[in-house]
Formats: sequence, structure tokens, C-alpha cells
Amino acid sequence: MSPRPTASRLAALYSEAYFDSRDPACGYSVYRSDRAAVRDKAERLLPALERHAQRGRLLDLGCAYGFIMEVARERGWEVAGIEPAQAVAVAAAESLGVPVATDLWGADLAAGSFDAVLVWDVIEHLPDPRLALSELARVLRPGGVLSVVTPDLGSLAARILGRRWEEMRKMPEHIYFFNRMSLTALLRATGFEPLEWGTVGKRMSLEETLGRLVPAAPWLWGAALTVARACGLGRLVAYFDPRWKLVVTARLTRPAAC
Repeated sequence: MSPRPTASRLAALYSEAYFDSRDPACGYSVYRSDRAAVRDKAERLLPALERHAQRGRLLDLGCAYGFIMEVARERGWEVAGIEPAQAVAVAAAESLGVPVATDLWGADLAAGSFDAVLVWDVIEHLPDPRLALSELARVLRPGGVLSVVTPDLGSLAARILGRRWEEMRKMPEHIYFFNRMSLTALLRATGFEPLEWGTVGKRMSLEETLGRLVPAAPWLWGAALTVARACGLGRLVAYFDPRWKLVVTARLTRPAAC
């Protein structure tokens, strides 16, 4: 995104209201109501991480209310989080009884103190992704594992829809976009080597699924949404993966070259 948003604008954006915006075009309509879907996502993605890392200490960058940490702890991880929205960080810490800081650098994390780090739906929001990954490389132990989820600019949907792509419409939230090539370059520049690639979707209602597709082709998906509501099918829930969310698991192989 150019020009990139200022630090003060970003600080104002990521408040408690971001997680209860009632507006799908900005933040989360009601994040807490998505707990089951977020937990389902964690159950789908953590096994890939665990194929490459023994359970130990895990840091969740952008942990929100801690639903992912909740699942990770159930699977045997010792968890901690970073969440810039102060009230949300406090809620997560109190709910789980784990440390949750509001700033990656202000958290005073010891070097090599984590076995794994999650950066799920976060890296595209960061004003300096390279600086953030370099700091995560510092707090990971040698051989530690990083898991990243981010919109895929190289996906078929992104190439066909262009500016109408759902992820592209989320600015100034989304500052950077990556494809496999650019994300690989960033990871290697900060000391990581990709191990495994994939995609991830979301478990959601038919009404939400169709509602998210409407801007891409209003005449088609708008009609489908109207029919689904009329037939009482809108509340049907299923897992939907449009294959535009990239997932990569990477290992820390050397100190970051900054």
C-alpha cells in the first residue's frame, strides 16, 4: 500500500472496536461469535506445525481473544501472545491465565525462548514485515518453527478479481501482499527456510460465504444469497476454502541478515 498508514492511524485502527465493527469491510463484524470457526482453523493448521516442531513454548502474534492459544494449549503447548488492542489483550490474558503483551518489542522476550511462533492473518497488517520476522527469529530457538498465514496475491481468485478481491478491499488493514515467491524471499532474508506449503479456508454459514462473494459478481452471488435466504438455507454451515489464503511452515536455519 502506498502511501502506507502512519503509526498513529494504525494504533487507532487496532482497538477493541476492530473486533466488533459490525462491518465486514473493516475488522471483524463480531470476532467473539467466530470462536468455533477460529478453533476449527487452529485444529486444521497446528498439525502441520507439529510435524516439524516438538511441543514446547509457542508465541501467537496477533492472538486476539486467544482462541488459537486455547487450542494450542489443549494440544500440549505452553502459550503466550501478543495483541496490540489493549482491552482484547487483557481479556485473552485473563481468560487463559497466560502472558499477553501489546507490543512485540515491548514484551521483552528473551532470545531463543520459543519453540514455535504463529503469524496467522497478521503479516499483511504489519508496517515492516521484515523487521517483525527478524525479531521473531531472535526469540525463536535455533531450529524453531514459524507458521504464517496470509492472503495469496498469486492465487487464481486474486488474479481474476483484481481490485474486487476481498483481501484487496481491506485497506488500510492490509498494507502488504505476498505470493509464494515474495514470501519465500522474505523468509530467507530473515533466516527461515520454507518446509511446507498449503492453503486454509474457514468454517462458516452459507449466508456468510455468499455474502463475501457478492462484491466479486453482484448479479450472480447476490441472486444466490437471496435464494438461500428465501429457502432457509443461509444458516447451513460448512468448511469453505477458496484457496486464496497461503499457509507456510518454515524453520529458523540461521540468524536474520538485517
